[in-house]
Amino acid sequence: MHENLTDRLAPERRCSGPAGLTESESQPDGNKSLPALHPESLLNIPLVRQLFDDPTVRIVQRGVDSRWAYAKIVSGRVDGYNPFHGSVFIGQHSHIARWLPHAHESARPFNREDELVSEVLFAVHDYLHIWSYRWIAQLWPDLGFGTARITRRNFEDMVFCHLLSEAIATVGLDYWYLACTDLNSAVPIGTTQEGLTASYREAFLREYRRFHKDLDVQSPDFLGALTRFYCDGVFHGFSAEDMQLSPALRRWLVHELQYGKLQRVYCRQWFAHMADGSLDFEDEKKAGRPLRTDKPEYARLMKEMGDLLWMKVKQEDMCIPAYVFDPGALWAAGRKGPARYQFTNFNRCRPPAKAQLAKLGDTSMRYLLHQFIAGLDYNAFPKEALNIFPAIYTHDDFLMGRTLLKDMKRVPISPDEPRDLFLFN
Repeated sequence: MHENLTDRLAPERRCSGPAGLTESESQPDGNKSLPALHPESLLNIPLVRQLFDDPTVRIVQRGVDSRWAYAKIVSGRVDGYNPFHGSVFIGQHSHIARWLPHAHESARPFNREDELVSEVLFAVHDYLHIWSYRWIAQLWPDLGFGTARITRRNFEDMVFCHLLSEAIATVGLDYWYLACTDLNSAVPIGTTQEGLTASYREAFLREYRRFHKDLDVQSPDFLGALTRFYCDGVFHGFSAEDMQLSPALRRWLVHELQYGKLQRVYCRQWFAHMADGSLDFEDEKKAGRPLRTDKPEYARLMKEMGDLLWMKVKQEDMCIPAYVFDPGALWAAGRKGPARYQFTNFNRCRPPAKAQLAKLGDTSMRYLLHQFIAGLDYNAFPKEALNIFPAIYTHDDFLMGRTLLKDMKRVPISPDEPRDLFLFN
């Protein structure tokens, strides 16, 4: 286990054995010992332990103060993610940031309102994206995922790779671990958390099989089934009528239908943004259209990734890929045209001028405001002035906010924050 979680160097990468070094293995002289793992530590969750045992992945505290989200001034988390950069991003003064120095101890004191458990599980979800992006790039090198110029010819292949990665993160954490686990038994801190991004529960398997008798979720092949579902919106074996007859089935599949479509929209918009304006997916109907999955390369990738993920989750083999993205070769959005702040890190840009603001769409403006406000130090902000924010949001007035709040203390920006950052949540 690495005590310094933000300064990791990339060592030799390989498929390892079960996650979690022994005390003597983790210290060169064998004399220093790590703190004993408390029964109520979240590191007792295997995938959480893998996140912190993976020396190729870092935890980066970005220049955003999570307390604005907790106070519901900013809508949703603005930690952001970009799996190509190999870092899990968290906010400052977040539950997870406060917990990190005490990861070996009981998580109970840090889990007020069950929010720490949720944040840690989202960090694992993001970690699985990083892990899968690297494996995809390694297993399909000719595609150039994350590095080759995005064109109309390869665009849908890139989108498929992201949707596969989304399925990997969801299957690995939700379907193959959380759906089969009483989390509070694994970490007895009174958590009521069940799923994270999916509502499937293995306890309802008999109910699901009333309609799809061959359903087998606990199998490496299920990754391919869910990936296809995210791509085309069709889960073979179930019908619309089935969902009307089973509330449990409806709760599971309706959510996944919506989730898959949103991922198609967000991904196509994100990658089009990275294509430097040569592709346009502003229209959500166009961006959410089904994606074909009948390419032989897709079938091979789903099979190979299903086997790797099964080993990672079920056998607790970290399976660290040898491939690591070259930061200098990664996709980077161009500087021409208006910024899109749902995909652009405000901390890495000059504040937009009035003429530039006029060109921003509604979504971009909203995320600009989210990021600007979240960068303020919440505790240093005068509480009697909090009523300024509804006015700023109502009028989408960034200039007013920047003028009135220019002297307010802001949280420090990490030098490891990338300019290109996916912020939809």
